[in-house]
Formats: sequence, structure tokens, C-alpha cells
Amino acid sequence: LRFNVSGGSVTVFFVTPKFVATKHLSPKLEGTVLQIVLSHDNATDTPESMNVVKNSAFKRDAKGEVEVYTNEKDGIVYTFVSSRLKTTRYAYSEQQLARIQRGKM
Repeated sequence: LRFNVSGGSVTVFFVTPKFVATKHLSPKLEGTVLQIVLSHDNATDTPESMNVVKNSAFKRDAKGEVEVYTNEKDGIVYTFVSSRLKTTRYAYSEQQLARIQRGKM
């Protein structure tokens, strides 16, 4: 599912039958939201303005002009290109997915 919003676009990914089978999830989770991706067209946010540089909850990966800050506990990933926010991704954290697989969520 993709739609435009002020400042960019949103793409929503849903749990598919293949994902359910691969991750050994309950079939009742099929069709629920798996990931939300916000694509920012002209954001002025920087890693510093969003306080992710010194935040120990975020792991930083960089290659050239691209910096990726990942908070695995909360399932949030920010991608910056030339120090400007380009995408924000929200997904289940590894711990949340593990609890779902065990039927605890």
C-alpha cells in the first residue's frame, strides 16, 4: 500500500503467507502490518537534530554519503543521505518478532 503525504510518501508492507510460513508465525497474523516506510522528499532533519548521533540505542552504519541509524530494540531505522533524512522505517524489533514466534504477543 503506497500513498502520498505532505513532505513525501508512505509505503505499508503487510505480513504475507510466505512470511508467516518462513518465520513460523500464526496464520492469523497474515495481513497485519509488517513495516511502514516513510520517504521524505525535502526533510531538513539531520542526525544531530534528531539526537541519534550520541544516542547509544542507535547503531550507526555509513558508506559514502549514506548514514543509517538503527534502533534494534524499538524497530526504528533512519537513513540519511548527505546528512538529510531520506527514510524512516518502522518494523517489529527482533525481540518483538521472537515473542510473536513463541506466541507471547
